[in-house]
Amino acid sequence: MNPPNRLPASVLATVLVVSALMLLSVLGVLALWEADFLFFSRAGYLSRQRANVESAFILYAADSTLTERLDEQGGLRLYDSLPDSRVRIAVRPWGLYEAVRVEAADPRIAPTRLFGSAAASDREGTLRYATDAAALTLTGRSVLHGRLLLPRHGVQYGQIRSIFFRGERIEGARTAYDGKELPSVRDDARRMTDSLLRLLEAPGVWEAVTDSLEVSFGETEPRLLDAAGLSESARIGGMAVLLGEEVSIDSACRLRDVLVVGRTIRVGDGFRGRAQLFASDTVLIGQRVTLGYPSGVFVARENPDRYIEIGPDSRVEGYAIVDGDGKPAIKRANYRQDRTAVLRGLLWADGAAQVQGIVSGSLVANSLVYYSSEGYYEDMLYDMTLLENPAAAYPLWAEAVYRRKEAGWVP
Repeated sequence: MNPPNRLPASVLATVLVVSALMLLSVLGVLALWEADFLFFSRAGYLSRQRANVESAFILYAADSTLTERLDEQGGLRLYDSLPDSRVRIAVRPWGLYEAVRVEAADPRIAPTRLFGSAAASDREGTLRYATDAAALTLTGRSVLHGRLLLPRHGVQYGQIRSIFFRGERIEGARTAYDGKELPSVRDDARRMTDSLLRLLEAPGVWEAVTDSLEVSFGETEPRLLDAAGLSESARIGGMAVLLGEEVSIDSACRLRDVLVVGRTIRVGDGFRGRAQLFASDTVLIGQRVTLGYPSGVFVARENPDRYIEIGPDSRVEGYAIVDGDGKPAIKRANYRQDRTAVLRGLLWADGAAQVQGIVSGSLVANSLVYYSSEGYYEDMLYDMTLLENPAAAYPLWAEAVYRRKEAGWVP
């Protein structure tokens, strides 16, 4: 009888090694599966948190009572059944916009965005001309689109020297009488501009400016910087206020989302950036300047010689506001816009305004004048194009129905 077949002892070691390798492979697959599960679970959580932040921004834009419903920490649960849908909302005025910061349940997700108004004022219209004049005269290549709120006798077509009207004639269905008064200005907007200009009276609290500075909108207070030390190559961004009697901004400067406050502000040829400029006297914008959206230019009402000038081939995206007392004097201009310049947003001129070029958005004025070498022409627009702009987010300046609109993201 033959003895049974026996395996050599070395096979046991082989079996153990193979079994260990198989076990390690299974454990590796399980580890990878768990890592993928955790990754996708975390990605899903972050995706929900970002969606909650977007929902909070949308809710803020539509609901005027939202800030009243926040708890003591500024918190709000978006969905009662979801504990991780709680967000914190902080709103602060930033120039003539609002800086809205939304922090998710995960505090690493806390973006800030600038908001304006979906409406320029309490009555819709691309043009509101509040004057006791009988009519507005159009001449040259003037084109006015949208709804027009005009003097009692609407528009008439005239000439300057040998230049006749050669634009688009206006149908009566697009016009209406608006009265003699400009829309009401928001009380908080006036308080904001007055408080910014009062900062010029306290130079002792200004800090020296550095060549590079980024101030988060999560800080409790803005940084007040002495603009006298602003270098040609400075890079300033975020919640910073540049202050000085006479402020000059060189074309090589890089400004983003800052406020600039001065008696006189000059923006050099070729400058590109985002800023809101507030002056008690004068703002001069040179040639080929781009103040990107959302930016703005403002001069205060106290000085009868207040003045804004937007130079050739320049572009202001946001607003230009000449504040006033509703009693314009036409002997000299308070606002001039070159015929090759563009303003996108709100042009508010409570004072004598020579408006040429393009305004895309809303023009509110009480004294439109064209100045020439032989004198001036009252209640006239010459070579001016006015376009509708449903995408504009207007500054929070005039009284209007609560409809916020996102104006820009803060990096």
